[in-house]
Amino acid sequence: MSASRVDAAIAEFLQAAKAGSPLEREAWLAKYPDLRSELEGFLKDQSAFHRVFETIDQNATLPPREVVVANAAMTPRFFADYELLEEIGRGGMGVIWKARQISLNRPVALKMILAGQLASAADVQRFKTEAEAAANLDHSSILPIYEVGERDGQHYFSMKLIEGGSLADVIRSTPFSPREERDGGDGGLTERHAVEILVQVARAIHFAHQRGILHRDLKPANILLDHAGIPYVTDFGLARKVEGDSALTQSGAIVGTPSYMAPEQARAEKALSTSVDVYSLGAILYEMLTSQPPFRGPTVLDTVMKVIMDEPADPRTLNPATNRDLALIALKCLAKDPAGRYESAASLADELERWLRGDPLTVRPLTLPELAWRWARKNTAAAVTVPLIGILWGASMGLAVVAISAPNAYIVPPNISWLNPLWWYARVSDDPNFRWGLPILAGVVTFLVAWLIRWITRPKSQRIAFGFAAISALIAMQVAGLFIGPFITTNTQTDQVHPLATEDELADWFFFPEYFGNRLQKNSDPNYLAKYLPSSSPSKMERDQEIMALRRKAQRTNRISTAWVASSLGTLFGVVFFLGSSMFGMYAAEIMLRSRRSLISRWTLYLRIHGIGLLLTFISATYLMTMVQFTRSNASLPPFLRLAYWTFLGAGTGYLIITHRSIARDWKWWKFELIALAWLLSAAVLLTAIMWWSR
Repeated sequence: MSASRVDAAIAEFLQAAKAGSPLEREAWLAKYPDLRSELEGFLKDQSAFHRVFETIDQNATLPPREVVVANAAMTPRFFADYELLEEIGRGGMGVIWKARQISLNRPVALKMILAGQLASAADVQRFKTEAEAAANLDHSSILPIYEVGERDGQHYFSMKLIEGGSLADVIRSTPFSPREERDGGDGGLTERHAVEILVQVARAIHFAHQRGILHRDLKPANILLDHAGIPYVTDFGLARKVEGDSALTQSGAIVGTPSYMAPEQARAEKALSTSVDVYSLGAILYEMLTSQPPFRGPTVLDTVMKVIMDEPADPRTLNPATNRDLALIALKCLAKDPAGRYESAASLADELERWLRGDPLTVRPLTLPELAWRWARKNTAAAVTVPLIGILWGASMGLAVVAISAPNAYIVPPNISWLNPLWWYARVSDDPNFRWGLPILAGVVTFLVAWLIRWITRPKSQRIAFGFAAISALIAMQVAGLFIGPFITTNTQTDQVHPLATEDELADWFFFPEYFGNRLQKNSDPNYLAKYLPSSSPSKMERDQEIMALRRKAQRTNRISTAWVASSLGTLFGVVFFLGSSMFGMYAAEIMLRSRRSLISRWTLYLRIHGIGLLLTFISATYLMTMVQFTRSNASLPPFLRLAYWTFLGAGTGYLIITHRSIARDWKWWKFELIALAWLLSAAVLLTAIMWWSR
């Protein structure tokens, strides 16, 4: 009856906390005076649970637990058949002693439960599981168990003593070298030596898998090396059978070491396969190559989230000397999807042996589509939002230009497809609602592009935010080009690479030869094209035919040159306008987010900064196009245009600098407005003086 009342009281406490109105501690305890001791024990356990992710060592094995440690001074020098010499290791559950087995007079490693006689039933069962798993695995690279027993309630087992240290000690103490041999023989970890060690470990793990045992806690600290460099896998404390459930692993419990556990293990999934140990082997190889595990955060919880959510960095970015093939092998083992890893530890060992022999490997680098798909699956919001915003921006801008520039200018057959730009030209140019509605839509989208990208994608850094804005701008430029490109090409003045008579001039000459004949005959097409005729003297008929063929070629050349000029100028304008607008817009969005002003003030600031930036990009794009046109005509740009442009550019840039400083130094709004107004008035006076001087 008492137990059920305790459960009811605890349920009341937890439900109140879950609902967001936690109970006051003392009031809750006073409500159940006869259960106070049990409820205080519950509160103590709950406090320890909430402290767990801040206090536990990153390299410790989960789950952490509070352990009752026996007094070291009370430890006897002799225990059962063993003489305890010195403590050589201590973990979350056990303590390991260097000892001498008296009956056989041999050195051994003796492991005992850290809590001694106070150990819980779960600790005892886990201890027995480790001993049983290791004792049933007779492999040259698995640390052998000599004896398992119990003495006065203290459970223990003895095993082979390895005095060379662990792989973790080697990684920490010696710098990594990609060369096969070290100069001076300092015993450092080379790539070949690292691979040879991992091959033996992978073979040992495959041996365990074949006997139905998962290790689940593979890490450098659990791989011991003797003085000859032979590895031994140890610490099977979290081992479990491949098939079936384990009574030791509760649903929702995370077990293992966070930096080396597979994502499915970090999610506390029950149905684990041998691929979790393959992942851990890849994490060990990764640390051998880079001297750090693939994931490590400031807290255990951060590390677990990185394991689940993030992709590991390429080892070559952390250590440029890393072998490319080994980096690919490690990354294949670290795939989030178990199906993307090596199918078994033996397959990994085979791959590593192929690398040692110099044979071709089965692993290959990810293709560009695979990388794109992996990125899109991880960043779904950005992968969908950025292209859609770019398409909307580009389509609205392109159709707005067409609607304004050529109203009622097209006759379109009724059966034409909507994929043809003419279908869109006719719709937007014939309807007056489109002619005023599309420019407004294009302006609104232009002003909101950066803010929408920033708000929807939630980029992790400013660099990523500006990258998204640039990608959206490039997509918008391409989409706008689909609509504006044909329009610009057909409306651009013909580039006369060959000075031929136009169709209108030929018609005038045909109908009014007395007025236009002399002018055309002076520099007629035949006279101009005659210099391209072959040196031989053909007959008059052959000459006329060749002149006609040359004229068609010259006309085609003029059309191609015109199209090239139009597309080049359009691309130049599009790159400057769309990229500049998106960059200024994202800058305005970042300033808006950092400002501590009211919502209306922040939006006003955003529109003002973006508006100035948009004006600067438009003027810059127009100036560059004008300069290119003058250059092609072998003419120089008038000085007053240069001065006017640089005045505009200086005024806009100065205004943005003033705005930035006002945000950084938290100026009063009136101070900012006065300084900005004074600056813009100065620029206006200077521009007026330039225009007056140019007269």
